Amino acid sequence: MEATKRVGDRLTILYPKVDETDTPLPRGWSPKDKFAYLGLTHNNLRVHYKGSGKNHKDAASVRAVHTIPSTCGIYYFEVHIISKGRDGYIGIGLCTSNSNLNKLPGWEKHSYGYHADDGCIFNASGSGDNYGPTFTTGDVVGCGYNMVDRTIFFTKNGVNLGTAFTRISSNIRLCPTIGLQTPGELVEANFGTKPFLFDFDGMLKEQQWQSRQAVEKFVVSGNQGVWQTSLHKMVLDYMVHYGYCNSAQVFAGTTDQQVDEEVASIRNRQRIQQLVLAGQISEALRLVHSSYPGLLEEHKELLFRLKCRQFVEMLVGNDTKELYEQTTSPLQQTSPLQQTSPTLQSPTPPLLQSPRLSGSSHSVASNGTVASNGLVHTNGVQSDDSEDDDNTMDVEQSSPHDNSSSSSEVASNLPLGGNKLAIERLLVFGREVQKLFNELCEDGVSDREELKAMLQDTFSLLGYTQPQSSPVSHLLDTRGREVVCTALNSAILASKNLQRQSSIEYALGHCDKLLSLAGQQRIGAAVFTGVDDILTEHQQL
Repeated sequence: MEATKRVGDRLTILYPKVDETDTPLPRGWSPKDKFAYLGLTHNNLRVHYKGSGKNHKDAASVRAVHTIPSTCGIYYFEVHIISKGRDGYIGIGLCTSNSNLNKLPGWEKHSYGYHADDGCIFNASGSGDNYGPTFTTGDVVGCGYNMVDRTIFFTKNGVNLGTAFTRISSNIRLCPTIGLQTPGELVEANFGTKPFLFDFDGMLKEQQWQSRQAVEKFVVSGNQGVWQTSLHKMVLDYMVHYGYCNSAQVFAGTTDQQVDEEVASIRNRQRIQQLVLAGQISEALRLVHSSYPGLLEEHKELLFRLKCRQFVEMLVGNDTKELYEQTTSPLQQTSPLQQTSPTLQSPTPPLLQSPRLSGSSHSVASNGTVASNGLVHTNGVQSDDSEDDDNTMDVEQSSPHDNSSSSSEVASNLPLGGNKLAIERLLVFGREVQKLFNELCEDGVSDREELKAMLQDTFSLLGYTQPQSSPVSHLLDTRGREVVCTALNSAILASKNLQRQSSIEYALGHCDKLLSLAGQQRIGAAVFTGVDDILTEHQQL
């Protein structure tokens, strides 16, 4: 299983845009798509000749199990010549799924081959053209298909021999192929499950750099002022969408624009987002109910997801105000997760959650406060942000915490430090969440199984003395707050007849989709161009 994982990881790195659920990569030779004179061994990677090999009519070829996905951009495989056999009539190349397998690669239309005995290349002909050196026992020969410039190239022992074929039609689907003709010929393929002898990784990086340079140097036609105005509108919309009230007002003033949403409404949404990202879901829900009555009743699934997150935050000690009311011992009020757990993984708030828009780092301290570039602050100290009013709202701590080592070992292994009243209240809250789930099922919610799994995982946290190392430890990742925060903000905006998503995110998503469609249509350059990659690269400069 571990070996399979490593294979998958390597192929994912080589071909990140390939979705193998729809377009599987070639991983072996096909036992069904081969001529009878060939035999396969070693997980269908080795091919040996078992015919008589008297003349060219005894030639035999085999195709890979799958054709090359168009979203590879550039595809490559290598073949190790274990034995050249009697005459070394070996052909390596690409062909379509209907090519005659009783011939060597290159002798058919839409079939391309490089042959060992004479170093010639063949395409739709039995007569070859001079190309490269011959190859024999011990050599490693590779074949690459560049869908960016529609060419095919070959390598020998890690050296690129140059372009062999040009103007490959984008309307055909090609498949790796190997052909043998005389007894004793034995070869083994590497479809990328192991490192290549040729520096294919370097070729991919070079192509990616060239594609990005083409984007950078692209000249936008038309009136520059029109483009600038559109960009200004998108930036302002983004600021308003995620609650940067003061920033939006200043930017609107400098770019001669107006903010459509009321300032009070923007600040309300900002406050709610701050609370959710700090893990104080109960306070956020109170503010939503008072400011937007009936909203969550209309979005029960969203309320359920928020409640599940609230259960997690209550258990780890970030949202325990209600749990610890009327308790007297500060020691009892300390969650064992806060006493012993390392710093939880830092979140990226929704307004910065996409790498294309984020360059900030965040950390969550063990006491549940968030230190970030302006979202939430501890003890009234403002973080480093240019807008004084955008991020000055302090989120109070919902329960006292004691990091002293005097807590009992028994209590530290119990939920909420063994505080019976707090545990009872948490269980009561859990029953409320269960009731909400039952109501959703009665209403016929579409993603019932997903919500059921979420509920089970959330409740199972109670069963582990060390939740951080449990199978459900992912629930402790504070990035889970970002998901519900984004959904809640979108629901609030929709209730006010505003866009659920900022216009800049719509545009970036649209661009991503266009690039994906272009890759599927065999426009190779699109595979090496990504919005996230380009913008993330700029942030690192």
